[in-house]
Amino acid sequence: MEGYKSLFIIIAGLVLFLYALNKLSDHLKELSGDKMKTVLDRFTSNLFTGILSGLIVTILLDSSSAVIIMAIALVNVQAMTFR
Repeated sequence: MEGYKSLFIIIAGLVLFLYALNKLSDHLKELSGDKMKTVLDRFTSNLFTGILSGLIVTILLDSSSAVIIMAIALVNVQAMTFR
């Protein structure tokens, strides 16, 4: 019985995470404009500036998971390229 409860909690957490990621993508799609794409392009134009800006944002937010989620959402709304 304890195994089913743990499985249910894991699945519920995953569903909640995917729902939040979907909502974040929707809101970023509304907010992203040409100016935001230009700024993101400037900071991620080459490998060095991309790594440096990712490092700085990770240090400021103190969470690599938050940076990864934001990067996924920005790529999803095509404000940033995957590469």
